[in-house]
Amino acid sequence: MTRLSAWIVNHDSGAFCLRCVESLGAEWKRAGGAPDELEVIVVDSGSNTDQSRWWRELRALGARVVVRDENVGYARGMAVARAHSTGGAGDLVAVLNPDLCFLPGSVARLLEAFEADPALAVAAPRAFIDEARELRLPAQSPPTPWAELAELASHRFPAWARRRAEERTRRDLAHWTADAPRDERMLSGACLFVRRDVLDALGELFDARYPLYYEDADFARRAARAGLRMRSVPSAEILHHWSRSAGAGEDFAGEPARRHAISRARYLRRWYGRVVERTAHAMRGELERRLARRGPRPMHDFEDLGVLSEAPRLAFDEQDVLLEWSVTPNFSLAAGMLVDGEEARLSARGWSWLFAGRYWLRAVRRADLAVIGAWTFVKEAPARAWPVDPEVFADEAEHRYRRVDGDEVEGWR
Repeated sequence: MTRLSAWIVNHDSGAFCLRCVESLGAEWKRAGGAPDELEVIVVDSGSNTDQSRWWRELRALGARVVVRDENVGYARGMAVARAHSTGGAGDLVAVLNPDLCFLPGSVARLLEAFEADPALAVAAPRAFIDEARELRLPAQSPPTPWAELAELASHRFPAWARRRAEERTRRDLAHWTADAPRDERMLSGACLFVRRDVLDALGELFDARYPLYYEDADFARRAARAGLRMRSVPSAEILHHWSRSAGAGEDFAGEPARRHAISRARYLRRWYGRVVERTAHAMRGELERRLARRGPRPMHDFEDLGVLSEAPRLAFDEQDVLLEWSVTPNFSLAAGMLVDGEEARLSARGWSWLFAGRYWLRAVRRADLAVIGAWTFVKEAPARAWPVDPEVFADEAEHRYRRVDGDEVEGWR
C-alpha cells in the first residue's frame, strides 16, 4: 500500500491538531494502512500559548513534533516539515491545517482516487465546517488583480455585486453538488494530498516568502503551468473548522492582516509583474478610502434579524433551495447549506462553530439561482473553542464503511 507522510503546521491550535492526527490515524487504519507506513510531522510555529501538553500527546501517538520559537508562517512551516520527513518518490504527502477532522472513509476515498488515475497529481476532499455537515466550504479559484479589485468595487455597486455573486454561486453550487471527482484550477491548501514525486519535480511545496495565505494559489499556478491534474474528491469528506489559527474579524485585523497584505503583494508581483502589483495596490487603497468614507451599499434588501443567541429559523415558498452564509454583504466568499424542504435552520452544533459577529444570508433557488430571500444578523456568542469528539462518528465509522483486504464493503455490521 502507498506510504503517507502527513505534514501539519500548528499555531495555538494544539487541541485541534491532536484530533486531526487521531482522526487521520483512524482513517489510515480503516483504509488498510499499516501504522509504520504513516508518518506524521507537526511543526509548531511560534505558538503564543503553552502547547506542551499537546506535544506530549502527539508524540505518544507517534508524531514527530518540531518546535519553532517564532511564527514562521504556514508556507515556511511546511518547508520545515518536509525537511524532517522521510520516504521516497512513490509516497503520498498530506498537507494539513491543524483544525481538520477526517470523516469515515475519507482517506480511503482519496487513496482510491490516486490508484484509479495515475495522472492525478493533487487531490482534496469535500470540506464542511460542522460535524452535522450542514455548512459546505466553497470552491477555490486562483486570485487575479482584477477579481480582487472587482470584489472591493462590488461593495459600492449593488448591480455589479449581484452579477459577481451569481457567477460565484454557480461555480460553488456545482462544487457542492458534485458526486464524482472534478478537475479544479485550485484546491485549498488546508488539506491537499500530493504525490511526492510531484513535489520533487516542482522543487518546493509552498514558497516560504508567503507569510499568510496565497501560498496555495501560487502552488496551483505552478502546478497548472506544469500540466498537472488537480481534482476534488467529493466522496472523501472532512471537517475544517476554519481559521482557528489566523482568527476572524477583529482578531484578524492586526498581525494576520499585515501578513496577508504582504502575501498578496508577493503573489501579484510574481504572476503579474511589479507594475500591475503597484497599480493594483494604489487602486485598492483608493477603493478602501472611498468605502471608509461613504460606506458599503448592500446588494439586496436584507431583513435585519437583530442580535441572535441561536440560529434563525427561515421559511421559503420553495423547495431545493441553497442558503448561503457570508461574513460580507457582497458574498464574495460564502458557505453553502443545501435545503430540501421549505424551512431551514442551522443545527445547534453547526451554530456553535460560527465566530461572533455579523452574518449575511441569502436563499437562492437552485434551479435558476433566483434570490428568494436575504437576511442579516449578529451572532453574539463566540465560536466553539474545543474540537470534535471522535465518538460522534464512532457508529458511522462502523456501519457506513469498512475496507477489508482492499475491498469496499457498504453497510458493514
